[in-house]
Amino acid sequence: MFRFFIMFNGMVVSGISAMMWPVLAFVFFVLVQVILIAVSLILLRTLFSSAPFIVTPSRIRMKMFEFADVKPGQKVYDLGCGNGRLIFEAEQKGASAVGIEMNLWIYLLAQYNKKRLGSHGVFIRKDLHKVDLSDADIIFCYLMPWAMRQLAPKFTKELKQGCRIVSHSYQLPGWQIQDQYRDSRSKHHSVFLYVV
Repeated sequence: MFRFFIMFNGMVVSGISAMMWPVLAFVFFVLVQVILIAVSLILLRTLFSSAPFIVTPSRIRMKMFEFADVKPGQKVYDLGCGNGRLIFEAEQKGASAVGIEMNLWIYLLAQYNKKRLGSHGVFIRKDLHKVDLSDADIIFCYLMPWAMRQLAPKFTKELKQGCRIVSHSYQLPGWQIQDQYRDSRSKHHSVFLYVV
């Protein structure tokens, strides 16, 4: 039977018997370890995904939109859309915008931002390699180099003539660069434009 005691100003008031403290400390320790492992796994999965969540600086977003030349009525996809910022900006330009995000927590963040901003953009939680992009007019991507290599044949097979691919930081292997921008403030930021 549990007995509850706590020392308060030298007096026993109420609490847990001294024999229970080691058990509670152990349970607490195990719980903290489980939480730390879960958070570590989520972070590792994010870091080694095709599109880790890294916010694109506003000056780079502006250049990406300049290259994309978004027009009203166009279909825009953002592969690895993160918090949805590019989707919201494309929507403001009159485009029909779709964000693809695999990470559950980041997808939920994008959905929250959509609701907060009253957006009509669409967010899909799906592997970006399995999304049909045949109706795309513009594709934004900030993906890891290995993901760009994997997507190159998919783009060749699926995308229609004239589709513009705007990539942040990483090139699309085997594709002819139509235009590029190298950020003067950071060697880590570049923008590449490809046209199917």
